[in-house]
Amino acid sequence: MVARVTRRLPGFNFEARSPQLDQTLPRMDIAVFVGFAASGPLHTPVALEDPEQFAQVFGVDALLAWDADRCRQVKAHLGPAVRSFFRNGGKRCWVIRVATDEASYNFFPIPGLAMAEVDGSGKVTDISPAFARARSEGSWSDSLRVSSALLTEPFEVTSIFRAGGSAEGFPKDSLAVELRALAGDIAIGDLLRLSFNDNNGKTTLVAMLVVETVADASDNSPTDPHLVVGGTREVWLTPADQSQSHGTTSGSARVYVRAAVNGDPSSPFPVSDQFDAEIHWPTGEREELEVFLRAQMEHAPAAGTVVWLSDGGQTSLMAVSDSGPGDSSLSGRAVRILGQGYQVLQAPPTALPAFRPVAERLTFELWVRRGVDEVARLGDLGFDAGHSRFWGDLPTDRELYRQPANGGSAGAVEAGRVALAFDKQLSELGEDGRARRFPLAGAGPGTGVYFPVEMTAIPVNYLARFETSGLPLERDGLSKFDASLFLDGDLVEPGTTSFSGQADFIRYTSSRPRELYGAHAAFGIEEGTIIAAPDAIHRGWERAAELPRPHSVPSKPIPRPEWWHFRDCKDKANQQNIPLALSPERGNFLSCDVDQPDPPCLDLSDPDSSGSFTLEWSMCSPPSAAAADDLFVLEQATNAEFTDAAVIYAGGNDTYSVYGRAPGEYFFRVRVESAGKTSNWSDGKGVRVPEGHAYELTNVGLYSSRTLLAVHRALLRMCAARGDLFAVLSIPEHYREDEAESYVKTLKSSTAAAIEVNSSLRIEVEGAVEIRRVTASSMPLGAGESGDFSHAAVYHPWLIGGEEDDRFSGSPPDGVACGVIAARTLSRGAWIAPANKAMRGPVALTPKINSERWLDLQDARINIIRQDPRGFLSMSADTLADDDDLRPINVRRLLSLLRRLALSLGATYVFEPNDAVFRRGVQRGFEAMLGEMFVRGAFAGGTPQTSFQVVTGDSLNTPQSLDLGRFIVELRVAPSLPMTFLTIRLVQTGDRSLVVETR
Repeated sequence: MVARVTRRLPGFNFEARSPQLDQTLPRMDIAVFVGFAASGPLHTPVALEDPEQFAQVFGVDALLAWDADRCRQVKAHLGPAVRSFFRNGGKRCWVIRVATDEASYNFFPIPGLAMAEVDGSGKVTDISPAFARARSEGSWSDSLRVSSALLTEPFEVTSIFRAGGSAEGFPKDSLAVELRALAGDIAIGDLLRLSFNDNNGKTTLVAMLVVETVADASDNSPTDPHLVVGGTREVWLTPADQSQSHGTTSGSARVYVRAAVNGDPSSPFPVSDQFDAEIHWPTGEREELEVFLRAQMEHAPAAGTVVWLSDGGQTSLMAVSDSGPGDSSLSGRAVRILGQGYQVLQAPPTALPAFRPVAERLTFELWVRRGVDEVARLGDLGFDAGHSRFWGDLPTDRELYRQPANGGSAGAVEAGRVALAFDKQLSELGEDGRARRFPLAGAGPGTGVYFPVEMTAIPVNYLARFETSGLPLERDGLSKFDASLFLDGDLVEPGTTSFSGQADFIRYTSSRPRELYGAHAAFGIEEGTIIAAPDAIHRGWERAAELPRPHSVPSKPIPRPEWWHFRDCKDKANQQNIPLALSPERGNFLSCDVDQPDPPCLDLSDPDSSGSFTLEWSMCSPPSAAAADDLFVLEQATNAEFTDAAVIYAGGNDTYSVYGRAPGEYFFRVRVESAGKTSNWSDGKGVRVPEGHAYELTNVGLYSSRTLLAVHRALLRMCAARGDLFAVLSIPEHYREDEAESYVKTLKSSTAAAIEVNSSLRIEVEGAVEIRRVTASSMPLGAGESGDFSHAAVYHPWLIGGEEDDRFSGSPPDGVACGVIAARTLSRGAWIAPANKAMRGPVALTPKINSERWLDLQDARINIIRQDPRGFLSMSADTLADDDDLRPINVRRLLSLLRRLALSLGATYVFEPNDAVFRRGVQRGFEAMLGEMFVRGAFAGGTPQTSFQVVTGDSLNTPQSLDLGRFIVELRVAPSLPMTFLTIRLVQTGDRSLVVETR
């Protein structure tokens, strides 16, 4: 009988679903990846739930060195490994970005923002422009541009006075302002701008006041609310057109144009260049300052920059609106800048103006342009540290994600406060719908008074970063590839038995507790049970060889018809017959002043990574300075004969900067025109702008496995010391069968050579940073550490494909293997072998492994990934252990799981009285735990009695042990082993049919 299916009317149907069962077993699927990234915090573990989070924090795959053999830029393997992990079933992982202490921040000037240091008496002790920094180290932020926008909220001022004894609740001599405002309109930490205007509405004085006290002065009148706000931190400014300075004065100017390593190598500080300045104060109809700097055009501040000016002890700030070349009395070497200026009063005025000011509460926005069209915005930012959204509290990635080294909660509480205040900053959505971190962080002292100087209401001027010396890979902290990138120098030498004690000493009990570095930071990630370092497998790189500068052909003398006036007229008419000579022919009718000046001496610098360099020249015979009216003519050509020479500069300067030249060879020469005479051309100088590949990948024939060996040894020791951590290892792409076997033998050899590791440790002490150099030896694993090899597995060969950008280049199998292990653990359990499962993403293998050598590599404990009709998969799941009982990955992972379960369960018995009831309770508790594991299929055997045993008898717990407060539980289990071979027998019967028998 077939049941008839009835159709249902459309509508809603409510079904009760069974509640999800609680997680009864510790998670064994969480991986830790260690490697190179473009951005993100250094040496700080970050938890991720999907690939989009990785892109948000760590950016695009970091660019490394140039592979000349394949004509491509080598990228970091960390990103592909994380994406492969999630693609193959992983659900959660941790990522640790590593680099050396060379990694540095980029700093950015904020248009229209200045900072003043104010002492307790209200005197301004220092003043400077303000700047932000990138949220993390590296060259990833080189292309960012920063702007700002000012937001104002006006309030009516009813009175302003200096608080004294009569103003209850206000500090003595603080500036107090009574406003018509509701409670909550103004809060502590807000910045008030008080503008004092004359009868014509012209601003004559401006005060920037940080609100430190707020009092209600409404007298219970809801219709006429008043607030009295006050503070002692104030900055007073006078507009330049209203100041006492007039005419033209001489002074100096500080312009921030570059960042340099200053004290802390990981945090470069912007430094200013001071130039002689000729200041033209506003007079008549011109309200803007006009300043000429004795500087080159490369130091000209861009529009929006705040410039510090000094004029006879008087300090002024200038917001640049325009800049360009100028002509003044400063020997013709001047940069002209225009902008609104303000003189800074060193102390508040002794008497307040009689008329009431206009009050405005100020906040501002930060805008960051990425590329051409993509813009990020962060609004409602405060100027003072007391504000809930103080812009200086914008956290760097390191501040946001790190935890205190001593296990305290202060860092976590502060990070939570920052995250709450800047929720938009931490989860900004881009145009493509992906969440992104705001790219900037605060910088500078939090004690300063930050205030706007002609900050515009909309973002107009976008300023680039301060220039920093060093190539991008150097500023990424990756210029030198060795084991120190991945390891903590203080944990390289300790063996397995002493590793945990040393790690705990560094983190908790040393005189200077600190966080662990590199891959060793994974030691403190309790939920992590799988670890891989895919970037340790690189061949390494070195600085590309610098080719010698190209040489030019000597230039011909300049034609000089006046030297040959004694010749026949027909020779003069034919210019081709005029001789070219370095000097005239003496003995003829020549003028007494026929000689010409000697040519200058030309020199130039090496081009930087952007193709920029500087040319310099001087009068070299004899060495002397050029006269004020000398004119220099500089030519450029693209060939050594100067056949295509063109004038690129003519003027009185003795330097010229060339910016952004494309790769190629360029030639330059210069001559001088003095008193109506011209010299011959100088000796030509050539320069070669390279192709931009400053670092090249090490040749395969010169590859050394020392770095990889040191990292793998460290991972093995750390995993064994933890007891529940498993390492996924891989070997270089170019390793064929014999090389792969040889590497594993070297890794397991107790007589292999030691490897020296030179590390740098960054230690913070009371806000100061100290860089400590450490030299340690990575020793081979000894005979007493043979059990460590069961905590790692090696996979080979590499995988091709699976990336979104169709990058068909090989990547190590770390991420795919970790994803397969995690997926198998989630679906069936950690005791199931992670093999015979098709991998998602790969389309090919490299190199091709001969199938005849599969067995040899399997005997060497290498898990070979091979192509099958079902896809790409590994048919083995072996650790490096020689002990057959510990060889399967699932056995080691099962023991790690039991360890985590025992630690969790054992913690409940601490401080219990040690009596017979306690011992029976412990026995039952562990038997119940193992019984549940038996039901799940973790053990071999048909009954619990044949699968596991819990021993708590007197043979283990002697009276002496009990007197010491110890109780020992011994767990004996029979792990379930994977079925390696399945035999299928085909039997032909008498009726010529087939019977399939399996066993």
